Amino acid sequence: MRTAYSLLPVLFTLLFAGCRDQQMPSPGAQLSTSNGTQLLKPEEVLEKFYQSLAESNENAALACTTGDQLSREFVESQVRLNSAFVLMGRNAIERFPEDGIRLQSPLPALAAMKKIKEIPVAIAGETATWPSNPSAPLKLIQVNGVWKLDLAKSFPSPETLRKSNGTYDTIAGYLTDVANDVAAGKYASVELVQQEVKRRGQAVGR
Repeated sequence: MRTAYSLLPVLFTLLFAGCRDQQMPSPGAQLSTSNGTQLLKPEEVLEKFYQSLAESNENAALACTTGDQLSREFVESQVRLNSAFVLMGRNAIERFPEDGIRLQSPLPALAAMKKIKEIPVAIAGETATWPSNPSAPLKLIQVNGVWKLDLAKSFPSPETLRKSNGTYDTIAGYLTDVANDVAAGKYASVELVQQEVKRRGQAVGR
């Protein structure tokens, strides 16, 4: 079953795409009004959420959600995943100045963020749906008039969400391990790093 975040199919494509990190777009800004502040639109909340994940800002990302325990666990897992990509890119450039950029891939959060402009959010009263993955669309609700991601309702069950987190944590774990080995000089070339990442992924079925 595909998850709401729906990044597993693209993670290895990102790793081996051989392209630079994308510049992080600015989050949806709150606009001044005569009454103070204009509320963020659902798509702006999504943008702020994903940029916060890309910046490893757990508090800012969590503030975009309903703030329950499941949301906290999901945010923490996604921060670990994106941080692993950042670490790999940074260590690769330091270890392989000429071609380490081939391991400096767009962050998963930014890959998801890019889809916001491509796939519209559907709003129905005080609820909204972002069908980036039609089989498991992200849900947003209004809490005291403010749009929030309702991650608990974006997954079929809490168990499914936690299983998804476990998968991402596994990926983040071996990417971090390999990135640290890169910094330690264990690999003589970018190709060897790519082979090791692929081997680790195949070993855990990812």
